[in-house]
Amino acid sequence: MFEPLDWSSTTATVKSLQRVASRLGVALGRSIALLPETVARDLLSLLTTENLWALALVFACWLLASVVGGPVGVAVNAILVAWALWDVPKVVEELAGTLKEGLVTAYRAQSDADLDHAAAEFAAVLSAVGVGTLQVVVTHKLFVMGKAKLLSRFPAPKVLEVELKRSRERIDRDKSAKKKKDAETKKAEGTKKVDKKRLNSIEPETDSKPNKRIPDSEPKPSRLVQAAELGAAAGVKPAADGLSSQTALVVGSAIAGVALIGAGLAVAASGKRRRSKNGQ
Repeated sequence: MFEPLDWSSTTATVKSLQRVASRLGVALGRSIALLPETVARDLLSLLTTENLWALALVFACWLLASVVGGPVGVAVNAILVAWALWDVPKVVEELAGTLKEGLVTAYRAQSDADLDHAAAEFAAVLSAVGVGTLQVVVTHKLFVMGKAKLLSRFPAPKVLEVELKRSRERIDRDKSAKKKKDAETKKAEGTKKVDKKRLNSIEPETDSKPNKRIPDSEPKPSRLVQAAELGAAAGVKPAADGLSSQTALVVGSAIAGVALIGAGLAVAASGKRRRSKNGQ
């Protein structure tokens, strides 16, 4: 398929035409796997191996006669006239013109990587054009008639059947992977919702026992109050209204001191009398 092209004779031109058509057909077959799933499956149902090969041959003839031109175009046109295949539907020429960039890339391809590049260019156009235009082409009366003549002279190569099978398998794998990923994403989202619901249902722990009020400690009486109480115990009347608080404090403290001294002397005298009795 990647052998050098030779246009030196009718036999060489026919072989070179087949090589070019094979490159175009492989790139077109690979491009299907690069399309959105719905478009790709529609194309797979439309582009059978025979339709794909006939379309690739028509595109190759158009490309070599109209774009490459020169001696190559003359040689190809001569073959088309000899085989009565010059009557190409206008819609085919329009579609070929739309796919021109990918057709040229595939025509010049020297490796599979080059065909991958051409496939990407085809996919970009086909995703925008859609399946409708291709359906019009492959169902056109002139295309159907020309396909029969082309297939009688150029049997479809096995490589196209292989490419279509690979594209179908790749589409199926991508669909399965997408379903698996969507299921995992849905499961993860559901887990997050459940965890969030559980988190919201958990109430913070609280002490079931009623809070016991710690009684306030009783305030200690001030020094003034203590002095007043001691003074009252000693028989001293409260100070007059005109007596200042500080004076009352001093007086109360003095009285309290005298009272304490008196109590001490009384205890000492009582102890002395008990000793005297014991001595007698």
